[in-house]
Amino acid sequence: MLAHFLRAALSFVPAYLPAGEYFVVATAAVDEFMRHQHNPEPAHTPPQSNFVNARTNADWFVRVVDDKSSGGSGEEEHIIRGRAAWHSKPIHVVVN
Repeated sequence: MLAHFLRAALSFVPAYLPAGEYFVVATAAVDEFMRHQHNPEPAHTPPQSNFVNARTNADWFVRVVDDKSSGGSGEEEHIIRGRAAWHSKPIHVVVN
């Protein structure tokens, strides 16, 4: 049933597109408004939170090691990599 829905939704394909198989991916930059702070201290300081930087800053990389002292043993590692562009899963399109 989903395939029928996608075929109907892809009626925007331009007439000049040659017949063949294509993969379509939507790309978006999200949450750009969060990059601009009102009255940061000190002035001109960029956002510092992992949340904002992970969603808007492609150069953001943080490695955090948590001690599992509450009931566990050893350490748990978390990596946060920022992205400026977010991509959907590819959709396979056949143009006849």
